[in-house]
Amino acid sequence: MALNYASFIWSVADLLRGSFKAHQYGDIILPFTVLRRLDCVLAPTKSKVLAAAAQADEAGLPVNRGLLKAKAGHALSFWNTSPFDLGKLLGDPDNLAANLMAYINAFSPDVADIFSNYAHLTAETPRSTIIALPPQDEQCLMVAQVSNAHQTIDATVADARLDIELSRERWAALITAAVTGQIAVRTGRPRNVSGDCQTGLVADQRGHHGN
Repeated sequence: MALNYASFIWSVADLLRGSFKAHQYGDIILPFTVLRRLDCVLAPTKSKVLAAAAQADEAGLPVNRGLLKAKAGHALSFWNTSPFDLGKLLGDPDNLAANLMAYINAFSPDVADIFSNYAHLTAETPRSTIIALPPQDEQCLMVAQVSNAHQTIDATVADARLDIELSRERWAALITAAVTGQIAVRTGRPRNVSGDCQTGLVADQRGHHGN
């Protein structure tokens, strides 16, 4: 059965009850959903981007798209120069809120603008923003739940892509078999390649006339 991604993501709201009001759920779930997707997209070049950014900082050079593409093979238009990701944030629960803000603040300006639309996740003014936070154990549970949810979605997408690729391969093989005469087009049955090459055609014609 196909996974309903929207329902799956919004099921995280069960963890927010008691700490937030119902109308606040979207202010938590939506930005964290976006953050997780960005986290996954940046993961393959994360270490190389950090190394290139550190070298640029030592040389007094600005970090930009061209530099990261040349030095780190990072072809995306956005990046993050924080050593944190959502998984590593859980390793320091005592400073989770501060580290989260530092992580968001390390995104390139175009991504930082996205999170500036959420008052509780404003990267520019974290100290002056009042953030309603649940207990730390609940914070860790919410992050883990969202992460696990996205892992399930990623696995489902990967399976779907594999199925599509296999279907394409089988369709190409079917077309090749039909064009080369390995199967009878009218019946879909394999031809008797060891006998007379006309046998399959005669059988097709008999079946056709019989119908």
